[in-house]
Amino acid sequence: MEIRKLVDNDFEQWNAMRTIALELAPSSFGASNEDEQPHRKGLFERNTTLEGHFIIGVFNQDQLIGIAGFYRSHQPKVRHKGTVWSVFIHPDQRGKGLGKKLMEETIRSAFEFDGLERILLGASARNQVAISLYKSLGFKEYGCEPRCLKIDDNYFDEVLMALDRADYRKG
Repeated sequence: MEIRKLVDNDFEQWNAMRTIALELAPSSFGASNEDEQPHRKGLFERNTTLEGHFIIGVFNQDQLIGIAGFYRSHQPKVRHKGTVWSVFIHPDQRGKGLGKKLMEETIRSAFEFDGLERILLGASARNQVAISLYKSLGFKEYGCEPRCLKIDDNYFDEVLMALDRADYRKG
């Protein structure tokens, strides 16, 4: 198993994984394949090349099996925080502790940025496995956005969580 930041050559595998994630867990992501696909290459390029942005991948024998993204605002007033996005482990690989390892690497990499004090994320309120994982890593709930997503006629709440550098427990 290898965990590392994705580079340009990883686009095809990331695109396939992102497609699976949005298809299998629509209530966990604000985007849909239909809306995002025309802009997917640009999304990948921005998040693998811009300062303060990265995507981490978990590989098993050169096959991408998990992803997590991070971005940091460039605006001075909010530059002290960044956001984790698009955390997903392929269903065939779940239950092996890979989500925790992926998040540990994402957190470690994010806190390498000078001046970063807080990492934010959101999780579907129905995804108690993810919420429990984030809590085990030191994230704390600070709110809930009711009816954050609407899929057909169903609403999904989002739990808002934060990890402050002072609360970060290194591996």
